[in-house]
Amino acid sequence: MHRLLDLSRPIEAGMPVFPVYPSVQVIPWTMFETHGFRSEVLFASTHTGTHVDAPLHFVDGGLDVSSLRLEAFVVEAVAVDVSGRRLIGGEVGEKLKGLFNRGMGVLLYTGWEGLYGSDRYFSENPGLTVEGARVLVELGVSTVGIDCPSIDPAGVEGFPAHRALLSSGIPVIENLRNLKQLVGKRFRLIALPLRIKGATASPVRAVAVLEESKT
Repeated sequence: MHRLLDLSRPIEAGMPVFPVYPSVQVIPWTMFETHGFRSEVLFASTHTGTHVDAPLHFVDGGLDVSSLRLEAFVVEAVAVDVSGRRLIGGEVGEKLKGLFNRGMGVLLYTGWEGLYGSDRYFSENPGLTVEGARVLVELGVSTVGIDCPSIDPAGVEGFPAHRALLSSGIPVIENLRNLKQLVGKRFRLIALPLRIKGATASPVRAVAVLEESKT
């Protein structure tokens, strides 16, 4: 038996967004009374809500989101507890011992999701140092995710963790939730992006597929 755990933020008008991006709008477009059916227009950055960053986000000439290998988004994965740290360094490799095999995805539980909707969520978030990112690259991760608005800690200039991961072809999933329930477990991660040509990112509906023992 399997259980699905939703790891995604809902996309809705006025939701929290990274400060440089526009406010999300969901605009009614057609109406029952006029057209016989309803529809809406979504105005939002491709970096809205739970989303994946493609290499093109920071790497000139890097792959856009439509060119990424689907295998990176349907993958065996593990979540590790890095809560209480603002700077997540090379020690992340120690936490993966006994849980991780090359080619798996890694999700970082920081506990920051509880601040979603507050100013601190964007201005003080924890994240990977460049050393931590390089350890994950060396381990051979397929995908990295975090329950924060950015894989880089707030206030760190140059986005070094983004650059280290994306330049190695490793996509980054941000704004995840419910990771505490996955700490120390292996599961299947499904987080497929939209096939948007030329885009640096796409929202994803991220889910963990958990095996449940029969009773």
